[in-house]
Amino acid sequence: QRMKTKWGGCNHRAGNIRLNTELVKKPKDLVEYVVVHEMLHLVEPTHSDRFTALLDKHYPTWREARAELNALPLGAEQWRAAGEVVAGNADLGRAPSQVGPKSVLSAAQVQVLEIACVSSSLPELMAPSGARNKTRFRDQVLVPLLHGGLVERTIPDKPRSSKQQYRTTEAGRAALRTARRT
Repeated sequence: QRMKTKWGGCNHRAGNIRLNTELVKKPKDLVEYVVVHEMLHLVEPTHSDRFTALLDKHYPTWREARAELNALPLGAEQWRAAGEVVAGNADLGRAPSQVGPKSVLSAAQVQVLEIACVSSSLPELMAPSGARNKTRFRDQVLVPLLHGGLVERTIPDKPRSSKQQYRTTEAGRAALRTARRT
């Protein structure tokens, strides 16, 4: 079902689960999180402590999955064409759904694009900026680049792999060339 404000819903009385059709465009692990979340509502209808405990038991990385999913647009909005991306603004926390005609890359995002020209791990991407909080860095810097198509995972079907690395795409290289000119 097309939903404007959420990824899924559950009517525990009727035993029905509804999923946002936009989920087919999202990484499989994030779809799995939504399915598990909604299935648990069949057992516990509210977001109670019991629900959280069940989620912790059945999907231990749910908090990370939720953060990544919530950083994504509900619809099919995308970054502008890479050649139109402007660098230098401190707009690093914009999720793809918030990126509009004046989309910009932050200095941290430009730095990630430069480092990821050679496949690099998350700690390697974080080190030059001095960032210490992986979740914040991923949500504010990396996820917008991933969903903008400027960076890609080296192991796309295992986004949480300890061996995961990231590399700049052709669109990312074009954005980087544009950023260097400004």
